[in-house]
Amino acid sequence: YPTAAEKISSFVSLSEGLRTTAYSHERIIIVESMGMHAGWLALGSSFGHPDFIIIPEFPLDYDLLLDKMRSKYSVTKNLVVVISEGAKWKGENYISANENDKDSYGHPKFLGAATVLADRLKKDLASQMDTRNINPVNPSYLYRSGKPNNLDSRGAEILGKRAIEILRNNLGEPIFLTLQKSNAVFEAKEFDLQNINNIEEIHRFVDDRYYDSSEFRITEKGKDYLSFIIKEMPEPEYGLS
Repeated sequence: YPTAAEKISSFVSLSEGLRTTAYSHERIIIVESMGMHAGWLALGSSFGHPDFIIIPEFPLDYDLLLDKMRSKYSVTKNLVVVISEGAKWKGENYISANENDKDSYGHPKFLGAATVLADRLKKDLASQMDTRNINPVNPSYLYRSGKPNNLDSRGAEILGKRAIEILRNNLGEPIFLTLQKSNAVFEAKEFDLQNINNIEEIHRFVDDRYYDSSEFRITEKGKDYLSFIIKEMPEPEYGLS
């Protein structure tokens, strides 16, 4: 996660990413993030300063988003929006998914939420701008490609060493290892699976402590929560934030 979150932050930023073309060509760029059910990666993009973020846990109030986009674009003349692949319309339907084509885990095939949202915006913003400049972008596997950052490398090392120690001491029952932070130090901790019937029971979702659904952005508490593991990109200097 830390590596992917830093990548998406860089990808949308002014210093290294899509904000440059959005700014220079007065574009609205809709960037798709991995995240079928949870919006942590999209939320992590906050450290690259996108204008709006849409995540699966909070179904999209499209009219509210459209109003806010119109208002901000009239001032800045460019926008970057990050949307999770599993985002939903208000009413609980996926923005873009084939429910009849599911994998072995029961996940539907996601078809491109960024493209669907961009197409709808093109219709509704036609009177305000050249809608050829509303562009969907899906980096897909690029977020999980390349060299891991130091935190991910260190985490893998901590978990690997602990796993070897357990095996050397004769593993009994199956053990689930987690990486947990204690006093600013990451440690491998064993997680009791005895009372867990399904992996779904230990999924973690973004809640309203970390995401403001009325403004489509991370909260200050959310930023504090993630700041320990994601490097922040420089803020745009021309007042977009």
